[in-house]
This record gives sequence, C-alpha cells and structure tokens, in this order.
Amino acid sequence: MIEHPSAQVSTAQLLPVLAEVKGLLDFLGLRQVRLLADRGFCDTEWMAWLRVCGWHYRIRIKSSLILAGCVGWARCGSPPELWQVVSDEPTSLETFAEYGQRFQIEEGFLDDKSGLFGLENSKLRDAASLERLVLVLSVATLLLVSKGLHEGARRRIDPHWQRGLSYLKLGLRAVQYALSRGQAVFTRLTLPGGPDPELPRTSKLPTPLITLEVG
Repeated sequence: MIEHPSAQVSTAQLLPVLAEVKGLLDFLGLRQVRLLADRGFCDTEWMAWLRVCGWHYRIRIKSSLILAGCVGWARCGSPPELWQVVSDEPTSLETFAEYGQRFQIEEGFLDDKSGLFGLENSKLRDAASLERLVLVLSVATLLLVSKGLHEGARRRIDPHWQRGLSYLKLGLRAVQYALSRGQAVFTRLTLPGGPDPELPRTSKLPTPLITLEVG
C-alpha cells in the first residue's frame, strides 16, 4: 500500500512492485507469463520492461491510439464502443479470449468491497494499517478460494445450474456448511493452475462485432 493523491499511479511506482513479483515467480520456476491489463497500463516504458523480462502482454487501449513497436493489435466492437488490444505477439481471434481472462479478477474486486469483506467500509486511511488488513484478507482469500475450488458437490451450497458465486463465497459457504455439521475443514490447501474450471454466468460476454486487423 502507498499513499498517493490519485488513483492513477505512475509506471515508475509500479515497476518496483512488478519486479518483486517477477522475483517470486522466478523463484518458483514460473517464467511463462502473460500480463493482461486495461488501458490504464498503456505505457511504452511498461511494455519495454515486459519485453526485457520475457513476459508477454495483452493490453486494452483506445481505438484511436496507435503504438509503435507492438507486434499485433486487434479491434473489437462497433462505433462508438470500439476498442483494441495490443500484443507483443501476432494477434488472432484467440487474442480476445486471452484478454478476456482478465475479467476473472472482477469477482475478486467485488468480494473485497461490497460483495463480502467490505474493505472500503473500514474507513482506514493509513497505508500501514491498510496493508496489514489486506494481508489478513489475503490469507482468508487463499483459504476460502482453495476450499471453494475443491468443493465437489457445488450444487449443495450454490443452487445455480451454472456457477453463480465466486470461489471465495463458495468456500465460505462450504466452511459454514461443514462446521454446522461437525465436519472437518481445510484438509488440503491447493490452487490448481490453468483456465477457470467453471466460468460464472456473469463472465460470459456477449458476442461482439469483431474487426480483426494485424499490424
């Protein structure tokens, strides 16, 4: 957490954080990385740093913006809602699917705020206090998401035909269900990699009018 006068944080402040993340991933032997970002991260210095790291990227930018040095870009939508994704690799229809994985974090934002934890309701304004609170929430998220991912009988705690709750909320319901019946909880803690095994209903985007152009 840093104290900052606005929500727009400069690349110079973001790169040390990303460098620390890279160090952790390198330590774990995870070097095949694809960074998915919104237009707030449209910065040539940022992209140059990613190339040096050997990381790939898919970044959404304004349709009117032209960037030099990008291997490919693809436009999506129809005026006035036209946007494009820039990439360090040649683009195809698969580029949109890759960028679309970014929307999975929206579940986390909702859970951190009004969906579950109510982080904004803490009214904390001190960066150090907020950092400690976020650490506690991160540990709770790790435990509950792991539990939600491994809840075999999902329909027992989520009545939707398709997943309608985040894995965090599924984990919380699974823990409450187990405790109410005297059952063991957190018998294992693992987070499998790969695509989301069961996309929620809200993650399915409408089929857009696509114009594909490769540069």
